[in-house]
Amino acid sequence: MKRAAILFLGTVAGVAAFSVANANGTDNLGTVTAGSYPYFFVSTKPPAKFIDFVDFDLSTAASVADFVLGFGVKGLAVQLQENGISGWTNVGLTSSLPYDNYGTLSAGDYRLDITGKTTGPKGTSSLVFGELNVAAVPEPGSLAMILAGIGLLGAYQWRRRHKSADQSMPGGVA
Repeated sequence: MKRAAILFLGTVAGVAAFSVANANGTDNLGTVTAGSYPYFFVSTKPPAKFIDFVDFDLSTAASVADFVLGFGVKGLAVQLQENGISGWTNVGLTSSLPYDNYGTLSAGDYRLDITGKTTGPKGTSSLVFGELNVAAVPEPGSLAMILAGIGLLGAYQWRRRHKSADQSMPGGVA
């Protein structure tokens, strides 16, 4: 586990070293379905406040969570926002980093508003990376089919058990 974490952090740092991205950026993930979507931002600015956005769209209802870490960053905070008729509005509370579970979100246009302040002298890198996790939520019709299937399996087992008990008793009906 430790080795995997070091390998992951090394990979992110390597990609960050070859990417020249500044704070106050936007990462557009497009339409997301069930799965994990990594994102990151790098800044070599001197200590300064920043706002970064991670935009994503849901075509169907889904359970959404994120995991965010910052290196060389103070006051890192994440706020989920939804794009509605009156523009971007906050959904829920500001995060309790590093992990946030936003629960089930309906189809729509969302973004993570990531804010903080870079630290260190000019020319050093500040890094924010995270992962958006999306899990599909079964539709009511699918859930009904699952429950019906479980009920049929239970009825089959009950009938099988009672049929074998009747056959083993003398004078039982086959």
